[in-house]
Amino acid sequence: MRAISFCTYAGGFVEGAQWHFDVLANYEPEHNYTETFKANHPLVEHIVFKDLWEFNDYGQIDYIFGNPPCAMFSVANSNKKENDPRFSHHYLGIHLIRHYQPKVFVSESVMGILKKGKWLLDKYQQEGYKMTLFKHNTKYLGVPQNRKRVFIILSQYELEWSTISRPFTVGDVIKDVPHPGRQDIYSRTCQSHLDLFGDQLLPGQNMTKVWDKEIEPRHPSLGIYRMDFDKPSNVLMGYGKIHPTENRWLGINELKRIGTYPDTYEFKGNPKTWAAQMGQAVQPAAGEWISKMAHDTIQSARPVIDTSMTVVDINELILL
Repeated sequence: MRAISFCTYAGGFVEGAQWHFDVLANYEPEHNYTETFKANHPLVEHIVFKDLWEFNDYGQIDYIFGNPPCAMFSVANSNKKENDPRFSHHYLGIHLIRHYQPKVFVSESVMGILKKGKWLLDKYQQEGYKMTLFKHNTKYLGVPQNRKRVFIILSQYELEWSTISRPFTVGDVIKDVPHPGRQDIYSRTCQSHLDLFGDQLLPGQNMTKVWDKEIEPRHPSLGIYRMDFDKPSNVLMGYGKIHPTENRWLGINELKRIGTYPDTYEFKGNPKTWAAQMGQAVQPAAGEWISKMAHDTIQSARPVIDTSMTVVDINELILL
């Protein structure tokens, strides 16, 4: 089966989808992560898109998937406007649907889109597909992270849901990774907080819990957090993750494991951006899970029974 992706940043979603589809091309607005994408997916045509709504002819496309920017819908963003230029990435997905007429389309976003992006969901629903909003936590999709997201699914057929896994933990994936050695990617402030307060930080705690402004007046980054071997990680969106039992930062290879990237995945550009590149993309295991669902849905081709929009929570699938 043949697929096209869009807005996949460093390519995590593509990494997962390739287990089930032949991904022919990736449409991407000009972005800093292009080098990383090309290094890991040399056979996927990488197209820098310039809002021309002109697309290459690849013949029949069964599946289109992507994760366009979602910061506009986040709880932290109070300035949400329909004319935000980042919405053009979502419109790209809609125009890809109109051009290629895939059997299944999937777009990933934050939960905030369900309230703050209703107008955009209405646009997706107007494309004539059965629309399902799948609310999930990636810890049940093979990713050792508490990462709550929603997949917007448009399908010509009834969905064939994949199996839900038990939650993976940090310990499941990083215990055999070699020590990363000295790392120079952290600011002096971050290193100061680790040196001064790291011994007091318990697994699962954020640095703000033990910070003493009388000793170190600079406020710690909210992302500095000690992992717990026995639990999934918090959301991987950058560096600042501390080893569960050692007073050190996690190395890039440990972060790859938590993000479910292959050990051989190459990140390009400034090393300080590598963890952010990892975190902004759909994590490969989650991409593989939803792409298997798309593959099985297309293969079974069961006619749609109810064309109304459906909201499915992952807890409903866990109980099946």
